[in-house]
Amino acid sequence: MLAHDKVGPSADAFVVVTLAPKADVNAFVERVVRLPKVREASQLAGQNKDALVRVRAESNDAVAEVVNKIRKLPSVDHTETLMALNRQRHIAGGRDAMRES
Repeated sequence: MLAHDKVGPSADAFVVVTLAPKADVNAFVERVVRLPKVREASQLAGQNKDALVRVRAESNDAVAEVVNKIRKLPSVDHTETLMALNRQRHIAGGRDAMRES
């Protein structure tokens, strides 16, 4: 088990973003992925959800700061933030032995 509080970032969140009508989703993804602490961003299809943004920071407060920056971007209509409680990864050849909390 890796203790992120000892070695680095310890809070993960996924931010589901709904953009304003006619907003350019590709432009949003390209812009949001450049924000500090944003690890990745993906365009989504279906159910009026436009993008999924993964945030990783040193604390829940730091995640909240990033989410507030995302909310202030001009094309953002709504966000929903989901906090990750733990994480496991799959690697080629089998399950990763590392479990992150």
